[in-house]
Formats: sequence, C-alpha cells, structure tokens
Amino acid sequence: MESLQKTCIPVLVNLIEESKFKSYAKLIDGLPSNEKYKYQITPEPSNRIFEILTKGPLRFSSETANEISKVFNVTKVTLTSPIVNNASIDLLRSFNLVELRLLNLKEETTADSNYGYKKSFFDIIAALDSILNSKSLKSLRVLKIDGHHTEFNYDWIDQNEFRYPHVFQIANVLGPVLQQLDISSCQFFWNQSTTIFTRFPNLTELDVSYTQIRLADGISQLKNLEKLSLAGIRLDDDDFTELFKLRKLQFLNLSGCYRGRFTDFMNFSFHEKSPLPELKVLDISENGYDLGLIVRLVEIYPKLETIGLIDYRFPANTNIAGVKLLMNTTVEQCLESLDYYLNTWGFQHETIAMIIERINLQSERAGRFMIKCLGKIIEAIDHGAKFTKDFEPLATLTTLIDKYRLQRITSSQRRSLARYLLTLQPNDDQMYHYFHVFQQCFTSDAFLASPYINYSMVCNKAIDLVLREVTEEDYDRREALRMRDYNRQHALEMGVSILSKCLHKMSRSDETFRKKRIDGLLIFLMTGSDQRSRQAALAILVHVLSFTTNRSMTKHQKARLTTEIMSCINRYRQDSSIHIGNFQHFLQTKRTSSGVKDWFDWVKMCGDR
Repeated sequence: MESLQKTCIPVLVNLIEESKFKSYAKLIDGLPSNEKYKYQITPEPSNRIFEILTKGPLRFSSETANEISKVFNVTKVTLTSPIVNNASIDLLRSFNLVELRLLNLKEETTADSNYGYKKSFFDIIAALDSILNSKSLKSLRVLKIDGHHTEFNYDWIDQNEFRYPHVFQIANVLGPVLQQLDISSCQFFWNQSTTIFTRFPNLTELDVSYTQIRLADGISQLKNLEKLSLAGIRLDDDDFTELFKLRKLQFLNLSGCYRGRFTDFMNFSFHEKSPLPELKVLDISENGYDLGLIVRLVEIYPKLETIGLIDYRFPANTNIAGVKLLMNTTVEQCLESLDYYLNTWGFQHETIAMIIERINLQSERAGRFMIKCLGKIIEAIDHGAKFTKDFEPLATLTTLIDKYRLQRITSSQRRSLARYLLTLQPNDDQMYHYFHVFQQCFTSDAFLASPYINYSMVCNKAIDLVLREVTEEDYDRREALRMRDYNRQHALEMGVSILSKCLHKMSRSDETFRKKRIDGLLIFLMTGSDQRSRQAALAILVHVLSFTTNRSMTKHQKARLTTEIMSCINRYRQDSSIHIGNFQHFLQTKRTSSGVKDWFDWVKMCGDR
C-alpha cells in the first residue's frame, strides 16, 4: 500500500496542477451535502498531496482551488512561501485545519505608492486572520512558526499596548485552543514569556528552543505540559526551580544548553527531592556530561527510556541497561539517531546537522550503508533541516552521490533532491559542492528519466550560475581570487555537462532561456586567461546557439564549429587589442567561415536585448 501511495500521490499532484480532475469534483458537487464527505480523499493522503503542492508559492486559480476543496479533506497545511493569492487563501479557509505550519516565510517588502514607504508584502498574522475562520478555530491544535527563515514580529504573540489596535495576536485568538506551539528561533522579548505561560493554558507540547524564554516567569503554570524543548537556552537556578514543577513532563530537550559551574540539570536532578516523575525522554546532546553522571540519571528517573547523546565521544559500544542511547559515533548509530529525530517530536535542526556532518566524516566506513545514508539526508532536507556549517549538507551529498546511488534511491527522494537543488541559493562557500551535486544529479540517467523534474528550471538555473561566475562586476563576492577562479572553472564544466544533456528536455519556446544575455560569456572567451575555462565557455555558447536557433546541430557539427571559432579568436588575440568591435572588423576582413560569422552575429544580438 505504501509503495502504491508513493506512486499515486505524484500522479495526483500532476493531475491537480493540470486541472484534470474536474469530473470527479463535479461528481462530488452533485451529491447531497451529507454524502459529499464520504467521497473525499481521506486526510492522510490529502495532507501528503497538499504538502507537495505547497512547496512553493500558492497561485491556484479560483476554479482549481474550488475543485481541490471538494476532493480533498486537508487537515494539515505547511506554507513555505510568502506568496499566497486570494484564491489560495479562500481554499485554506475551507479546510478544517488541525495543524498549521509557517516555514521559510521571509518577509518581503514592496513600495507603497500611497505612503511612499516599504510595507510588508506578507504578514503571518494577516494570513492567520484570513485563514482561520470560526470553523478552523474549533479544530486547530498545532501551530509552528519557523524562526530560522521567518521574520517574526514580537507583536504577533501579544500586544499589551494600543500602538497597533488592528493587529491580530496569536495569544488572543489561538491561546484557548492550541495544544502544541513551536516558535523555536523566533525572536521575541524576554518579558513576553509570561504571555506564553498564561495565555496558552492547554499546551501539552512547547518548543521554544533558541529563544529568549525565561522559565522563571512562570512555566509551571502550564500544568498539562508533557513535551518541552529548550535547546540552546541559558538557564539559571530560578529557571530550573520552575522547570522541576512540571509534574507531567515526559520529554525534555536540553541539547546545547548553557552549563553553569554549579547550575545545570544534573545538579538539580541529584538534589531535588522530587524530580520529574514522568520523564521518559531526555536529550542532553552537546553538553559533555561524564558517563558516570548519565548512568546515575537512570536511578533518579526510573521511567527514562531514551537519552540523546549526540556529539559525545563515548565508545561505540557504550550502553545503559534498559535505555536507548542516541549517539553518532558510528555510521550505524548516525542512521539510527537520524531515524529517531526525524520521526519523533522535538525535531532539532542543529542536532540533525551534527549527525549528518558526522556521516560525512565517517563516509569511508559507511560501506553498505551509503545508499541508506543518502536517503536519510534527503529526508532530513525535506523536513527542513538547517545546517550550522555553510558547506553542509552539500559536502556530505558530494561524498555520497554517484550515478549508481542515484539509481538506487526512490523516485520521491530524487524529486525532493531536485526540488532542494533548484530552490537553493548557494553562498560563496557552497559553490564547489553545489556545482558538483547539481551536475551529478541532473545529468544522471535516473534524473533524466524522471517525468517530474522541470528541466526548463534546470537549464535556466545552470546558465544563470555560469553567467554569475564569469561576470567580474559582482563586487559583493567574498571569496579569494584563487577560489573565484576555481569556482568559475567548475561552474563552466557544470554548464557544459548540463546543457549538453538537458537542453533537449526543455521546450524550444522557453522565452526565459531565449532572453538570457550571454554576451558575458563572449567577453570572458575573449579576455580569459585559462584555456580550459575558455574552451568550456565556448562549448556553452555553441550549445545555446544550436538550441535557440533551432539548428539541432550534431555533436560533430558542434565540435567543428567550436574548433573554427577558437582558432579565429586565438588568431585575433595574438595581434589585436581585445575589443569586441575590433573583432567584428577582424571577422569581416579575414577569411572566416560563415558559421563563425553567424555565431558572432547571434551572440551580439543576444547582448543587444
């Protein structure tokens, strides 16, 4: 059944995007109102399908949105783009939501012509206000706002003053109904801790990792709290005093918490008369406790089942009777720990990143686990894992990926990897690894055979990356000149490989690709000093010429034209000033083939657009 769902869900998504399921929507529409729900797709597959649809901007037409609302019973929504049109907002309002996650919603600004200032293009609170009608409020139980990639305004939690009377506050509207709240990495004022502890009385799960939360302001008022994540938070005596009043707490994440000399979880556990009686899962990753102290915890917390010990350097055979230890000493332990963190409440980006970095370090010993490692890393990326080092996860993907392994992972994993590569905007430190992974993936037989990869996006991104590297006007680049040359070479080689294999997969009428200003490649070809890079730049120009002019040149024809052009340019560089206008005169006065002249005229035309 699971394999059938994996096959059917992408097909359904494709049908939705092409609006081919109208007949089924009309069939449901014609049924009596009390019968319609019986023929809707059930919540679990509906949620999975809609999650794929919301991996980017929501721009449904009114007709498509109306049909989706009839066919799907969506209860969980994840928004990953600040772009949501009115029809999509209406669609979201039609759902009986139980869970709403707002991820990667960087605030965008646009000029306001009436007031002459920048205003928010997307407001989380405005979106909530639009989406959550009375029907939704009765069922919504889970709210997650990703503070890593979302511009979080502290007014959204609560507004005690009247500066913004129109502002919709999360506490006012959702406080009485929410059971799970995740605002990890969101920046709010420390004195707003009281609001969280007093206005959300029914919380059973709370994630405030990497925030300025102060437990001493009254977290003990959350008497129903069962799961609490406090990763990366500085805690003092008063905070621990409040923490140990949570009598129902079963899950506690203290990974990466600041440890004072005398103030930490261990000391309070050993000296508290009645420590947390229901504690089953404790994550103390990155804290560096001695194994002897950890063993003593089991005596204090008899219900303890799992302890997170990521980034400890204990021997691989370390064990505590009756307790599952999450470690990353070996590749096998990394995989086991990843599986736990990806499928258990309290998903922690930093902890997962450490595990993946460890896999990279241990890759030579991975052996038969390589494909499983690759699959798990893709799963982590798909979950939205963030990485503390600029070159991860691309460095690990570079180590693990080859054509054989790309064949062995599932089609859904390939699609997730493609989506990640096409949406990522790599920084300078990531370029080498990004070019390698991009080329390896999109030129592999497994990817080329996939019907769900948009090769128009692939080719457009490839040429954009190449143009970025050969343009010398990008003064914001921070890498050293030697690294710049190194990245340029890899970008050009990636471009040649991608365009030679992928251009035939995209439509010749792709206007975005046809309008690219590629004269920068000609300038580099004329002025560049590295022969290998210049040869790659010319190969790209010939590939693009063949495609955009509908010539469908054979491999032999391309090679011959490339040789003629390079010979002509080299002759020109030997005895003339490097100026394109002079080169045009050179072509007119020298014995040059018509193919070279046509090529140069075409490049000039591209530059004049």
